Amino acid sequence: MSDNKHTPVKIKRANLYLRRARFVTYGILIALLGYYKWRYDLVRLPDGGLSPLEAFDPGTRLIVDVQTQDFSEGDAVFYRLQAGGWLLGRVQRPPASAPKAIWDAWEAGALWIEKERAECPGEDSLRLGPIALEDVIGRVCGSVPW
Repeated sequence: MSDNKHTPVKIKRANLYLRRARFVTYGILIALLGYYKWRYDLVRLPDGGLSPLEAFDPGTRLIVDVQTQDFSEGDAVFYRLQAGGWLLGRVQRPPASAPKAIWDAWEAGALWIEKERAECPGEDSLRLGPIALEDVIGRVCGSVPW
């Protein structure tokens, strides 16, 4: 009988723990969503035309890490043009035949960014030269199917 007297107290205590656990779970989910919203951006390539990189088709939605400054050779990145607009390209080493000034800029942290399809409109480092880190918007982390 004494067990039955304490059962409502145990139920109330269990409900209290469940409410707290739910509150903590919602707080964690909101914090994670805020972090991802701050760190990443979804960018959709235009439907018509041609993608400058062979790995991405027109209309693909790309996940872009807009908070990183750590780029490696082979990374797909978005960069800003002086005239406005964004372009997509791949980080490469400058060509061996490039002038010393280009190699000096590359060693100082500027990126050499090229498109893979020459027929795609837009400019890359072959025309613009090394791209300053301030003009790099972010690194492509992946794509989403929707």
